[in-house]
Order: sequence, then C-alpha cells, then structure tokens
Amino acid sequence: MALPSLLALPGRLRRLLSLFPFRFSFLLLILGLLSSPLARAQNYSPEQRQWLAQHPEIRVGATEMPNLLMRDFRSGSYSGLSVDMLKLYEQRLGVRFQIVYYGSLEDMHDGIRNREVDLLFAAVHTPGRETYLSFPKPYAELETKIIVRQETLGTGPLTLDQLEGRKVAVLAGSALEDRLRREYPGLHLAPSRDELSALTKLAFSEVDAAVTDLGRVTYYVQKEGLVNLAVGGNTGINYAFTFGVRGDWPELTALMDQTAAAIPAQEKEQVLQRWLRVGNAGPWNNPNFWWVAGGLLTLVAAALGVILFWNRTLRQEVATRTAQLDAQMAELLEVDRDLRESEARFRDLAELSYDWYWEQDENCRFTMMSGGAFQKGRLPLEQYLGKTRWELPLLGVTPEQMTAHRAQQEAHLPFRDFTYQIVAGDGEIHWYVSNGRPVFDERGQFRGYRGTGQDITARMRTQQALIDSEQRIRGLLDSTFSFVGLMDPQGTLLEANRTSLEFAGAAKEEVVGRPFWDTPWWDRDSDSRETLRQAVARARQGETVRFAASHRTAQGILHWIDVSITPVRDEHGRVIYLIPEGRDVTEMRRTQEALRALVENTATVYGEAFLDSLVQHVATLFDVAYAFVGEVDPDGCHIRTLSSWTHGAPSTNFAYALDGTPCQVMLGSGPTLFPRGITELFPDNRALKEMKAESYMGAPITGNGGKILGLLVVIDDKPLPEASGYLPIISLFALRAGMEMERMAQERAMRSLNQELERRVAERTDQLAVANKELEAFSYSVSHDLRAPLRHVSGFVSLLEADADNRLSEASRRYLNIITEAANRMGDLIDGLLAFSRIGRAEVHKTPVDLNKLLQEVIDDLAQEPRAPAVDWAIGSLPQVLADRTLIRQVLANLVGNALKYSRKRERAQIHIAAESGEHEGRPEWVIRIADNGVGFNMKYVGKLFGVFQRLHGAADFEGTGIGLANVRRVVERHGGRTWAEAEPDRGATFYFSLPRDE
Repeated sequence: MALPSLLALPGRLRRLLSLFPFRFSFLLLILGLLSSPLARAQNYSPEQRQWLAQHPEIRVGATEMPNLLMRDFRSGSYSGLSVDMLKLYEQRLGVRFQIVYYGSLEDMHDGIRNREVDLLFAAVHTPGRETYLSFPKPYAELETKIIVRQETLGTGPLTLDQLEGRKVAVLAGSALEDRLRREYPGLHLAPSRDELSALTKLAFSEVDAAVTDLGRVTYYVQKEGLVNLAVGGNTGINYAFTFGVRGDWPELTALMDQTAAAIPAQEKEQVLQRWLRVGNAGPWNNPNFWWVAGGLLTLVAAALGVILFWNRTLRQEVATRTAQLDAQMAELLEVDRDLRESEARFRDLAELSYDWYWEQDENCRFTMMSGGAFQKGRLPLEQYLGKTRWELPLLGVTPEQMTAHRAQQEAHLPFRDFTYQIVAGDGEIHWYVSNGRPVFDERGQFRGYRGTGQDITARMRTQQALIDSEQRIRGLLDSTFSFVGLMDPQGTLLEANRTSLEFAGAAKEEVVGRPFWDTPWWDRDSDSRETLRQAVARARQGETVRFAASHRTAQGILHWIDVSITPVRDEHGRVIYLIPEGRDVTEMRRTQEALRALVENTATVYGEAFLDSLVQHVATLFDVAYAFVGEVDPDGCHIRTLSSWTHGAPSTNFAYALDGTPCQVMLGSGPTLFPRGITELFPDNRALKEMKAESYMGAPITGNGGKILGLLVVIDDKPLPEASGYLPIISLFALRAGMEMERMAQERAMRSLNQELERRVAERTDQLAVANKELEAFSYSVSHDLRAPLRHVSGFVSLLEADADNRLSEASRRYLNIITEAANRMGDLIDGLLAFSRIGRAEVHKTPVDLNKLLQEVIDDLAQEPRAPAVDWAIGSLPQVLADRTLIRQVLANLVGNALKYSRKRERAQIHIAAESGEHEGRPEWVIRIADNGVGFNMKYVGKLFGVFQRLHGAADFEGTGIGLANVRRVVERHGGRTWAEAEPDRGATFYFSLPRDE
C-alpha cells in the first residue's frame, strides 16, 4: 500500500463508521489489526516516507541457502529465516519485497551489480563487496555447533579439544575444514561432500561427531527426520548474516537499520527459534506445526474477542447513536480536510519528483496530464490528449514492440519501463519512459490507466556516451597488439581483448569469470600459473608487478610473454581492479639468443675464419642444408662466394650470375623469404633444381653509406615457417658480416699500404746509410785534414818562440800567444763538432736509469774542477726512467756544468734540481728542472740557446764552444722529449728537459 493511502485511511474509516454504526465493532477490530505496523511506521522522516512512496516494490535477489532461504520449485513459494525476517520488515516499511531467484550465489551478486535486484536476502560483509553493496546491521548470527547422537550426550557441553582422536565429519574444502586442520591437528577429520552427507554419517555411527552451522543442521534434521541428533556443544566459530543493499541506495540501508531497531526482540527471537533449533523430535520442532497452531489460537481468540466486544457494543449503541449523529457533520468536515491534505501531499510529491502523472480512459486514450509533463518533459500536450499511445508519432519503438505494448494495455495488465522517443516542444528529440497500472471500479469494471512518465533524455545520452566510450575503448584495446584484460582483486578475469583471445584460441566466455591462472593461456605450464598467483597477490597489495612467463600452444610451440599487472585504486586508495598486460617477446628473445650465439661463436675469429664460422652457425640455427656468404663482383652482375656450407660441412666456393635468381630479387628489395616452392618460382635456375631446393631466405650485406657488398643466403630442401621471425635474425647476421667484410677490405688496403711504406722506408734507409757514410767521411776529413794545419801552426809557433829566444819583442810574443790560443780554440770547435755529429749517429740503448744516482756522479765529477764555486744544493727526488745512460749523463753534465759556470761570480751558487710528472699532447712524461742564481739571460734571445755555436755571453767572461746545449737538445729529442729554458738577466736561469714516463 502506498504511503499517501496509508495516511488518508483513518479519516475515511471514521466517515464509513459513522454511516454504518452497527458494523463499528467489527471494523474497529480490523483497524486495530492494521494500525499496529502503521503506527510503528510513523517514526520515519518525511524524506524517508517520500522515498518509500517512490519505491513501493523492492526486488530481492535470492538463491538456495538452508536454513536462510529455501524454494519450493513446485509451488514457487519461499520459506526460511531470511523470508520471515523480510516479512517483518515488509509489514513495517509498507513496501512489497519481490523475490528474484538465481541459480547460484555468483549469479545473484552479478544481478545486484547489474541493478537487476535492489537487495540480497543474505550477505557476509567482506571488503571486496563494499564496492557495490552497503550492509545494514546483521539480522542473524549462525553458530557453528558440535552435533552428536543423542545417546552420546554427556552431562556437560563438548568442546573441540575433547574430540581429539575422534572421527569428526566436516564439509570438504570449506574454510571450516582448513581452520580445524590448522588449529586442531588432533582431530581425525572425515571430509564430506555436503552437510547432509556429514549428518547422515553421524546418524548411522560412521563418525563420532559432525561440525557445521546451526542453520543447516536445523534444516536437514527436520527435513530428513534425523531425530537421533542433538547439539553437543559450541565451537566458538560464528557467521554473521545481513541483508546486502545496492551501493547507490543508502536510504534503504538506513531504513533497514531503523526498522530493525523497531522490531520487538521477541518477534526476532521467535523467528530465530523457529529455524535454528535442534533437539528432541516431535511436531513442535516443525515450523508448520507452529504456524497452524498459532493460526488456530489467533482465530479462536479473535472470535471470542469479537463476540465479547459485539455484546458490549450493542449495549452501548443506543446511548452513543445520538452523540454520533451530532458529530457526523464534524466527521465529514474532518474527512474533507484529510482529503485536501492527501491531495496536497500527492501534488507536492508529483511536483518534487522527476515524474509527472497521467490518466487514460477505458479506451486507453489520454484524458489528463499533470503540469510536470510540459514543465519537466517539454511534451506537446495537444499531441497526447484524446489519443492512445499507439496513435502518437513515437520514435525509437519497433512495430513489434508497439504491438506487444498495445496487447498488454488491451489485456488490462500493468507495465513498466516502456521507453520511446518523440519530438518535444523544444524541437529536439527526447527520450521518455512510462509506467502504468490499470484502474478498476468496485465492481471490477476496467476504467482506464493511470501512471507516471519521465524525461530520460539526459540519462539515455549519458548511457549512449558510455556505450560510445566503451566502444572506443574496446576498439582501442582490440586494435593493440598487446594482450590486455581486466581482473578483480582476487584474480578473476572480467575482460580480455581480442588480441589475447586470438592468441589463446579461446572464446571470451571460456575465460571470463575464471581465475587468470586457470585460463587457456597458462594451462600447459604449471610454473607460470604459480608465478601468476604470486603476482596477483602482490598486485592486490598495491604493487605493480612485471615478470616473464612462458606459454606453449596446442601445437607445442613455446612463446615467451612479458607480463605486467597494474593495480587500479578508488578515491580511497583501495585496489578495486587489476589490469594484466602482456606482450609476445618470443621473437625478441630469439633474436637475442641468435645475437648471443653470434657473439660467442665469432668473437675470437676474424676474416675468412669468421665467415666460415658464420655460415656454419647460420645453417645450424635455421636447420637448413645450404648457407653461404657471397661478394658482389665489381661488374654488379656476378656473385663470388667467400664461404659456403653444404649438408653439415664446408664446401668449395663458387661463382654464378645474378640474372634470374632469387638473389637478384633480394638485392633489389631487401631481406627476402620464400617459404616454399622456390623452384617453381624460378624454373630456369638450374642450380636450385640440382639442390632440390624448396625454400630460400637471404639478406643483402651492406657497408657504410648503404653500399651493397654481398649477400647472406640460406637454402633448404624443406619449407621454412612463414611467420617465424627469421628475417630480422638473418638481417642481423648480414649486418655483422658487412662489418667484417669492410674490415677485411680495410685490412687488404692496409697491407697494400704497409707494403708501399716498407718499400719507401727501405729506400730512405738506404739513402740514410749513404748519407751517414758521407757524414763519417766528412768527420774523418775534418778530424784529420783540419787538425793537420792546426798542428803545423802550433808547431811552428813553438819553434819560432824557441829559435828567436829573447830577440822577439813583447808585441811579437803577444801575437804568437794569440795565434796559439786561436789554434787551440779551433781544435776545441772541431772536437765539439765531431761530438755533435757522433751524437746524431749514435744508437740509443735504453735501459732503466736511476736519475738520483746518475746526478750524484755528475756532481762529484764537477766538484773536482779547480774553478768550481761554493754551492748550496737543493735536490728533490728524481724518477727512474728508461733511457741511454751515457747520453743522459752527458745531458746532466752539460746543464749542471752550465749552472755552476754561470753562477761562478756569486758568493755562493744556489742550484735547485727537481722532477715532476705531467702530460704533453696526451702522453705522460717526466719534467726535470735545473735552476741557478747566476747571470741569467735575456728571453729575447732564448731561441738561439740550443743552436750550434750559439752563445749569449762573451768567451772572455765564460769559456765554452756553444755546442753543449745543442748536444742536450739532440739527446733529449732522440729520447722523445723536449727542452726549453726561462731566465731574467742577473736573476738566474732555469733549464727544463722532459723524458717519456713509462706507465
């Protein structure tokens, strides 16, 4: 009964009672019976009452679950604890619960997710169900009991610990079995396929006890007549059941909780006792007994009450009749006021809802529409009034649908959700939905229809947008080459795209609804299934997981899949979905393996040995009879093989013309595969016929700049797989062959260049040998031919001095001294020139030299000279170098001697010698520094220092020939080093030389 009708009922009853006073007592009794739930419903808020009025019928999803709900399939009726509880709620809410039966629990939950039903008759609160259900407070808690035979009952309650060592029946595969095995290992469990089997075993003494919940025990004990069973004790394990409300109806959840609080505890207890009691056998244990007995007692009590009340009423009727007539006018006024209030409430309800109200006459023609039809639905009322629905210009309805709707109305049946389109008053096409009920008068005569309508254009457009969006997403997913799906957090597959289904060779209905690891992708690989289980468990905790898994097809072909599982969270951070994605990386792995084999088997060989190894491993990898590497001749029309392989062994190289061969096609178009029928494709190629060739595959070998160098070819006498992915692999081998062929060409060019260089070096060596001989002859000539005149000059000067005795003047003697000194100086110059020449020709013999020891020898020798000054030495640590010891000693002697000589005029000479490591032009070196505090020199003339016979100071001041520093530079350069100097006049000089540093 709708909410407005309930509120208007008291005033109408009072008016009827005033008109029929003799039936007052009987009607008052009925009113008392009806007003009890109504009174209890007065605590609902106006919003709750409005919501109940808008939802007079609530669909309840149900499935078989003793003792909560059972269905009689012959009569279609339902019974059970949940059914009785729903009746208590129905009486107080004023709604009708319509049970919709499902064959399984899973189907029932799918029904509420799809909004086929609004309420589940029983649900256990789990986190996974919070996404689509809300849960009122539990209405029943089913205890798990220890059931025994009555003759074994003891004086006190049993516990599970007391059953240790006994046989106990339990439901096989249940959570209860798992918990008992884990927590009570001493029990001898006897798993049974269902509770009836377990209780039957107990009844016939096959086991000592059974453990199950009280609801099922009650059901099977009463149904099967197992009267020798009784409850022996509690396990402490309970299951709380509640109604499950669709997630978008929080109003109903609140109403259920509020109604539950209003139901008296004794009524709930009566329901629980009716369905959850196990004890002595007898008719009082059967719920039908109490229904019949209660009904009879109620009828007897009602009859007695009516009789007593009727007698009392007759005695009082004469006295009250006059008062009733006086009050009749007041009652009529009250009825009128109630009617106006009811109409106002109905009008407010209609105006505040999204619906509008309409009526039809007995010919199903529209006679009235409320103002909301124009205001909310933009309906052109002139098109509706006076017409039937099938006479209107409706769109979006097929002739078959309209025929069925017309038959429904002509049969005077109620209808719901009749959906259609029409051009509205704003000129746009709108969607509408209509619900209607037939109207009958008190004689049962059909008087027409009344109902509601609603503009659902926005909803339909939203639905269409969702459909379009889903189609776009589906198209996107189905167009990708990756395997993409959708799972719930437990790993049950909800969706799979076309690519993944085609890969598995399975239909969508074969995989959806199954655990991901139990789908055809993994049914041939137990390791991959276990890996997937663990990955789903990690992803359920919020981790993105990626791993490699294998898949073997029905034909035995192994594929490798790169799998990732990504969690999807809601606004609260909870994982609500998992997205599995996979890519077939078999070809990538095959290419990697080929590359690894290529690197491992050819890494240590070069040139022709590399090509021989290449064709061998290519033939082995592809399992073919023939393989060869060929080089394109300069004419571009012939191929000359560099290495070939035939039937498992190396073969003789050969040459052939390109014209009319598959090689010609391949060189023009790139990597090519002819999987079968190669002889038929090239019938004029005699070589292919001789090889009995069936398939051909090849790739051009290119060098830098894309120049074609040759080709790599495999040929076999059996077909090659078309979709094998071989072409990328052979192209990879061809790329490596191109690198090696270019290196071989460069090596040949290098050998030719080396031969030319060797020839030129030999020529230059011969020329240098001639020059050295000429230089030696010149040195000999200088040493003998120039020294002879000097000896003559010196000899005759000595004779002249002796012969003349004291007859020469002082001037003459001075002249003779000048001649002698010039001759001696000339001899020194000749000696220096010969030394410079010898240094340039001398062979350098490098050995490890300790510069510290060598320097000390030089200092000791220089200290013996008579003109050596007093010296303050500052000598750092010098390195050990690889050099010619004699030549480097001469370098140190020249540089340290110069430092002493040019510091002679100082009171004390200060000489600093040190070494440091460095680099010059990327080469490591040692730099030795020798600094003094002598006369120095002008850096303007530093370029002359290391030249032959170059001096920056006069011979009168400092002796010398000007050849020492030239010798220093020549020795250092022959060791691969450098020389340079820095100075200031009268502030000393610093000389540097470097030698290569051995790393």
